Amino acid sequence: MRKKIAILLGLCTFMAVVPLSAQKISDFLKGKKGDPSYSVTIRSNPAATVFINGENKGRTQLTISLKKGEYQLRLVPVNARKFEELETQINISSNQSFDFQLPKKGIKISDLLKDKLLSDVRINANVQAKIYINGEDKGIAPATFKLRRGNYQLRLAPLDGSYEEMNTNIVVNQRNEAFTFSLRATTGYLRVNLPRGAALIINNQVTNYTPGGIITLPAGAVNVTVKYYALEAQQTLQIQSGQTLSLGAQLLLNSN
Repeated sequence: MRKKIAILLGLCTFMAVVPLSAQKISDFLKGKKGDPSYSVTIRSNPAATVFINGENKGRTQLTISLKKGEYQLRLVPVNARKFEELETQINISSNQSFDFQLPKKGIKISDLLKDKLLSDVRINANVQAKIYINGEDKGIAPATFKLRRGNYQLRLAPLDGSYEEMNTNIVVNQRNEAFTFSLRATTGYLRVNLPRGAALIINNQVTNYTPGGIITLPAGAVNVTVKYYALEAQQTLQIQSGQTLSLGAQLLLNSN
């Protein structure tokens, strides 16, 4: 009797083990022969964060691996202020690329109100100068640009180094504003030590002077002509801002 029971238990154990082993082998083979993964590239304009079935996969342009099937795709624009999200389904059955154009958001009333608060501001100057508003480059005067109403720090940096830079404040409170500025020429000095009676001509203009006196001139190159009886001499001087040059009889002596 005991032998019969042992034989029956052995048969039951064998029958239970064999199907389990077969199932494991079947699962193993299925894993080897499962659906392949495909390369999927997703591009968007503008850049967006990619969600596949709710999972964050990164930012476009993006290439990922997906198995065959349908997926829920959601694109969240980086610039969410100007563009709408996009949701759609994609069907993957091979290596594929997708290109999406995200829709722009509609114009809001608040944006229209903001635009109404903008003013057209024109800056004029007597010489060409770079315009800086609160440190931001706005171009070269004369120029027109938009600003919100308020107070601003204006800096004018002349392109011609013989003029002084200007810093001032402007107040914008009208729909159209125009500001005109006159930048001062930087100046230097010329000490005149010519014999009495010598004629002094600067930039083709006869210039009165006092022997030993000082003449104020704009910085930059000036053409000087001195005439004294039969003698005549010419020279180009570079006037530096804040500096003093001397003009004497030596110029006449060098003319011989």
